[in-house]
Amino acid sequence: MRFPLKVDLPRGICMHSHLAVQHLIRQVEADRSRPRDRKPGWLTEMIDELANLFEPISISGRVGFNCQWNNDHWDLQMYLGRVEMVGGVSDGLQKPLNFEFDVRMLMKYFTSVDRMTWTAVPDATADEESLRSAPAGLMISGLVADQQLVLTILEQAPMETAAAMQMRSNGKVIAGLDIDSLWD
Repeated sequence: MRFPLKVDLPRGICMHSHLAVQHLIRQVEADRSRPRDRKPGWLTEMIDELANLFEPISISGRVGFNCQWNNDHWDLQMYLGRVEMVGGVSDGLQKPLNFEFDVRMLMKYFTSVDRMTWTAVPDATADEESLRSAPAGLMISGLVADQQLVLTILEQAPMETAAAMQMRSNGKVIAGLDIDSLWD
């Protein structure tokens, strides 16, 4: 089928139109390579609610998580993000935050529990590989909303995660990692 109306566009517009198409194609390809959030609604809600069970002891903190489907169950790791020191002798040092976690409230989410373990890794000289295979924290495996879930509340953020907040040498907490906010 031919279009009944022919529009003559200036040559300059036609020459540059392919750039916009190429840009859109690259954007679509980039979007395809990004991981999609495929968590079910019940799990997203649970993550939001469990974040409230973290009680930082000294300063406020940000809760992070890793979540993935693993053959027949969901694996969920939650942790309180580290704080990066800015300025002074500790500049660049990332510290884990001390916190309490309400385990009793956590148990209300599980309809049944198959396994519950606490893993402690007090050996500060342990290599990263052993920390990844057995991260320190509380692990609970059981049913939530008729779905199998393995939840681990980590003692500290995984080594590969960036700091969640920054703290100046004067003790002022910078909530985000916005470079411009460093000079307030």
